[in-house]
Amino acid sequence: MIQKRSYSILTILKWIISIAAYAFLAFKLITFSNYAELKYQFSNISSNTFLWLLAALSLLPLNILAESIKWEMLIRPIQNVSLKEAIKMVLWGNAGAFFTPNRIGEFPTRAMLLPQGTRTSAVSLGFVGSLAQTIVISTCGIIALNYFIPFCIEHYAEQTHIDLNRYVIPYIIVTIFLFALFISIPLWIKVLNKINNRHIKNIAAVCQQLNPTHLLQILFIAALRYGIFSLQSFCMYRFCLVNFSFETALIAIPTFFLFVTFTPSINVSEMAVRSTYATFIISCFSNNLIGIILASSLTWVINYCLPMLLGSLFVKFNNSNN
Repeated sequence: MIQKRSYSILTILKWIISIAAYAFLAFKLITFSNYAELKYQFSNISSNTFLWLLAALSLLPLNILAESIKWEMLIRPIQNVSLKEAIKMVLWGNAGAFFTPNRIGEFPTRAMLLPQGTRTSAVSLGFVGSLAQTIVISTCGIIALNYFIPFCIEHYAEQTHIDLNRYVIPYIIVTIFLFALFISIPLWIKVLNKINNRHIKNIAAVCQQLNPTHLLQILFIAALRYGIFSLQSFCMYRFCLVNFSFETALIAIPTFFLFVTFTPSINVSEMAVRSTYATFIISCFSNNLIGIILASSLTWVINYCLPMLLGSLFVKFNNSNN
């Protein structure tokens, strides 16, 4: 009886998450104010330019695959899941992330598809993976920011050559420090174990199973995913006729991700946040403001809306089969 009641509550929660996600998506589509510009932009795109869009779309499965591998590796200490199951959880997690501040609902939503007794631990491990991604974004973003500030202040965007060898040693030190901070998670757990709280002790016990080798693997996957996502953004900017070089993109895109990551927002409002930062940062390298806004908006649609739709349909289809 208790098990049946728990299953009913879980089903209701799934429906609430799906309805809320679709409602927010509908709201964003209705309130989107750049449809005229979008039509004009598309009318001026050649057939060759569409290859950039195809490239951006083709990178989406790789992005999802990398995150799914990371999720499977994270929860391995508590639950062995297949790659197919991990992909389903990652896609479904996008529905919960869609309307919660800074995607905080992503891991609890993923954990809903795991057996009872493992969900709380899975959420804790999910945030370890999120920390790995944040470290990668911070490291690349801080390095890029050093080059972006002179561009912004002294109008270095007109230069044809960018010296990427400046100040290498300080950033190597910063990178090593951040990586060491992440790898030392098991030591942090020993501190948490001293707190007299049953739930914290349970979480600490799970996280303590992540040894340095395991954490390095997770960090590597996070870096790989960051590279895929960055390349996808570059392709989308080129598709929207924002023509800056790949060398320039090494400065602009990591700086952009750094600002977006550390700005509190709800996923559904992230389109506006992204457009604002893109206008400020990318416009230092290109005068195509409409293309910049559209590129940031379309990247958001591809990486958040499409996975959310796929995840909700995947779970509903799976439930109907069961």
